[in-house]
Amino acid sequence: MSEQSGEKSVYDICGADFFVALVDAFYDGIETDQVLLPMYPEGSDTVGARHRLATFL
Repeated sequence: MSEQSGEKSVYDICGADFFVALVDAFYDGIETDQVLLPMYPEGSDTVGARHRLATFL
C-alpha cells in the first residue's frame, strides 16, 4: 500500500535501529517487573525474545 501511494512506512522513516531500541526498552522493563517476568519461560534471559520481537516488527 505504501508503495502505491508514495508514502513511506514507519520502518522506512525510522529504520531497524529504532525498532531494536524499542524492543530493548520494552524488555528492560520486563526484566525489572516482578509480575511480568515470571511469564517468560527463559526468565531474565531475554536475548532470544528480544531478537524474535525485533525481527517480527
